[in-house]
Amino acid sequence: MNKIRLPLFLLALLSSAFLYSTNIIKSNTTPSFASQWSKISNPFDFPWDNKWAPTKNNTLNNESTSAFILEEEMVGAVYAMTNGEGQIDGNIQGPNSIVAYGQAADGTLTLMGSFPTGGNGGDFDGGEGLDPLISAYAITKSNDNRFVMAVNAGSGTVTSMRVNEDFTLEAVDTESTIDVGPNSIAYVPSRRLGVNGIVYVSNITREDLLGLGEPGHQGSIVGYLLMDDGSLEPIADSRRELANRPSAIQISPDGDFIVVASINSGASGLESGNEDEIVSFGLNADGMVSEDQLDGATSTLRDNTEGR
Repeated sequence: MNKIRLPLFLLALLSSAFLYSTNIIKSNTTPSFASQWSKISNPFDFPWDNKWAPTKNNTLNNESTSAFILEEEMVGAVYAMTNGEGQIDGNIQGPNSIVAYGQAADGTLTLMGSFPTGGNGGDFDGGEGLDPLISAYAITKSNDNRFVMAVNAGSGTVTSMRVNEDFTLEAVDTESTIDVGPNSIAYVPSRRLGVNGIVYVSNITREDLLGLGEPGHQGSIVGYLLMDDGSLEPIADSRRELANRPSAIQISPDGDFIVVASINSGASGLESGNEDEIVSFGLNADGMVSEDQLDGATSTLRDNTEGR
């Protein structure tokens, strides 16, 4: 048994170093499959008939991550995005994946496996290697706990994954984010029939500005409808260019506004000269974002001793 007894807040802190985001899904009632899983005595009499069933060497079809049978019934799960491993070419990292941990009632986490997103991670921190995306919320979930969504910064895509009854993940759809380096994702439930929610993704920069580096990046946002089957439907004409490089995107709980934070406002290398560290857009019930930003604000004192 491979158990990790760490407080959840500590796992979140550690995620900034090697796993980019975590999301906790809790169940009010233990799923029937989780109950069955906890009672299995022989780990190789596993009731799965898919590629995630552990082989006799305790690996997931030759994946490097081990799988173990939980002794306790799972009441939830924690998901962490890896952002790939190792540089492949330029800003492109290795294949991205989401690592899943089963959570017991006492908070104990048990590694379940690694689930590929179908895209690659990315490295956009100027080679420092400390925080390749310089962002928050690279992974999120739907409010009903049915789906997990993550960005693939090196591939310029976003992936939706279905949460199975045993809390394992199954890839459903992958869509282009149009621009370079998607690094943050936001979700809000939808009131429309057949639509689970509205999803917006921020991109680090546009292709023509990539060579300017972090100080000169100007990104974008783009939207999707998360359908009831977990597929992502791009919202036509939802792409909006930003005057700076985004670090996080969020949607207000009432679904009326999108808020985007940036990291290079007021930088000398920023062609737009924009000084807004946070900007807001309006959001309609159909998922369409306002044509222009509604407002912007900054908290940084300009012309300070650091020359910003």
